[in-house]
Amino acid sequence: MQFIFPGFLFGLLAIGIPVLIHLFNFRRFKKVLFTNVKFLKEVKQQSQKQRNLKHLLVLAARILAIAALVFAFAQPYIPLDNKKAETGQKAISIYVDNSFSMSAVSDKGPLLETAKAKAREIVSAYAESDKFQILSNVFSGANDRFYSKEEFIQKLDEIEIDPTTKSLEDIIQKQTNFLANSGYKFKKTFIISDFQKSFAGNKSIKPQAGVEVNLIPLKSSTAHNLVIDSVWFASPVFQPNQPLNLVVRIKNLGDESLEGGTVSLKLNAVQKSISGFDIAAGETKDVTLGFSVTGSGWQKAELSLTDHPIVFDDTYHFTFQINNEIKVLALYQIMPNVFIQKLFNTEPFFKLENTSINQVDYSKLGNYDLIILSGATAVSSGMSQELSNYLANGGILTIFPAEDKGKSGIDAFVQEMGCSKFGAIKTTPAEVSALDFQNELFENIVENERQNLELPKVKKYFSFAPNSINPSLPLMKLRNGDVFLKGYDKGKGHIYQFAVNINEDWSNFQQNQLFVPIMFRMAFMKKSCIPLAYTIGNNDLLTPIAAIKTSKKPNVLKKGSFEIMAEKIVRNNELFLTENNQVKEAGLYELLDADNKQALQTLAFNYNRTESDVALLEPEEIKNLFNAEGIKVYEKSDIPLNTLIKQEENGKPLWRLFIWLALLFIAIEILLLRFWKNTQPTPSPALS
Repeated sequence: MQFIFPGFLFGLLAIGIPVLIHLFNFRRFKKVLFTNVKFLKEVKQQSQKQRNLKHLLVLAARILAIAALVFAFAQPYIPLDNKKAETGQKAISIYVDNSFSMSAVSDKGPLLETAKAKAREIVSAYAESDKFQILSNVFSGANDRFYSKEEFIQKLDEIEIDPTTKSLEDIIQKQTNFLANSGYKFKKTFIISDFQKSFAGNKSIKPQAGVEVNLIPLKSSTAHNLVIDSVWFASPVFQPNQPLNLVVRIKNLGDESLEGGTVSLKLNAVQKSISGFDIAAGETKDVTLGFSVTGSGWQKAELSLTDHPIVFDDTYHFTFQINNEIKVLALYQIMPNVFIQKLFNTEPFFKLENTSINQVDYSKLGNYDLIILSGATAVSSGMSQELSNYLANGGILTIFPAEDKGKSGIDAFVQEMGCSKFGAIKTTPAEVSALDFQNELFENIVENERQNLELPKVKKYFSFAPNSINPSLPLMKLRNGDVFLKGYDKGKGHIYQFAVNINEDWSNFQQNQLFVPIMFRMAFMKKSCIPLAYTIGNNDLLTPIAAIKTSKKPNVLKKGSFEIMAEKIVRNNELFLTENNQVKEAGLYELLDADNKQALQTLAFNYNRTESDVALLEPEEIKNLFNAEGIKVYEKSDIPLNTLIKQEENGKPLWRLFIWLALLFIAIEILLLRFWKNTQPTPSPALS
């Protein structure tokens, strides 16, 4: 047994007061007349014994009452795990997980409400003088201060489910850093969460020394969850009135299989496609939805499936743009190439512009889906830099060499682009013998890859010098092993380098059945650098369309009544926008011109999917996350949390027992004094 306030034990000196009273209590004897004195000695002896016994019992009761009262004030306790009781002000930091997973239901109701109830129990276990920090997933300046009990409860009631996610390491670091600078001797943290595996992570966590960590895991009764994880298009080609195939990745993160599930697609608020699926427990399945788009411009899409009770990840918003034309720029040295003109002028969807390489408007290069360099024998350094920027932003560049005194004349340019130099011209006739059908350029370009295709025949061609700096992909090969077409990745774009020029002196490629589909595919292949969707809470850099990039005006992000300024930011000489984590609700947002409020672009935002995984850590697994001793995990118990904390803080208290003992001894004293009467001698009759 130990004492919280051992100084009160000096009060045991008060025991001397009843002892002195009993020692010096010389009571006056009462005179009794006896007719016969022969019994006087016997009566005197009996009265003396009874009186002494009574006095001793009363003395003992008083001594024990005083001792019990002194012990009660000293607050004795039986320590748990040999832990000494703490006295003085304490600094307590309490984190309440308010992520989407806390909307799940336990046997006591929604997990968030259970977490709030636990937080109230924690606060009630401490003294009024103690100070409290409150944390949720929404870090703000209000977290960096202490509150009283009453203020803490007010702030606690304001916490609601929020899409922001934080890791366990983030929370521990935030709490311990704040408490370490608080100046208080006793520092404690409490973390109330369902402890998802995604929240806990797999890194070893070591809290700062001197900060006590207490973990309170909550468990939901939800054991299943379906989630739309991600989406992408099977082909990057977006053309009006042409079929599109959208791939939807669905995950079953629960322990129950599902049969007869459905996922549906709405496009511009109109139901466009629906597909059924069966999915086993723990399985990931890709479902393909086919549809077509009749108009052009920004397309606003929404995918949805039905699943309860976790619903935040059952909807996925995304946007994409369908252009009503494909712009092609053909650069030439002396005169335009007639085969390129005939090719793209036959289809109204393509808008071809022929421009001399010496008269290019650099500011418009980003507007073109394909740039063809044909017959050029010199490229300026400025043009080279602008084409490099064009490729970095996802552009497509196709190079057809020209002969300049036995050389290409653009070797410096192709080297700067990371391509192979053009070597010697070979005049031995050859024939294309192989295509890389695994490459996206040739994917589905013919109905049957094994059919007898009439492949291009070559009269002369440039050989390619070895390139160890930027390895290329040989997309089309000649029968002798030389390369007819090479492909390179450059930034976010692609470069296609042919070994021949487009005229009849080099090959019959411009008349071959593969010429049209290959060139059209190149024109369609400019990948939009604009993502289909962004994730709330990640503070992703938003990629604007070219019109916004060239404008110096501010822009507004708007959804319904919600409206914020989108800040412009430059990274690696490229302009982006940022919403500074102000978007909190999933959906479609219009990017407006700040002056005339005209919609320029549509952006989609979705909730983070890390909260979708319902797998939780067991208490022992939670302990193993920490590289430290003394981590306390409060497992499920019927004992209120405030009682457990008090026992943990002060051991098993005994002061109530001593209060009852003091009252008992006082009652015994009263009973002794009230009902124990000394026996009086009975006088004998007088003798005559």
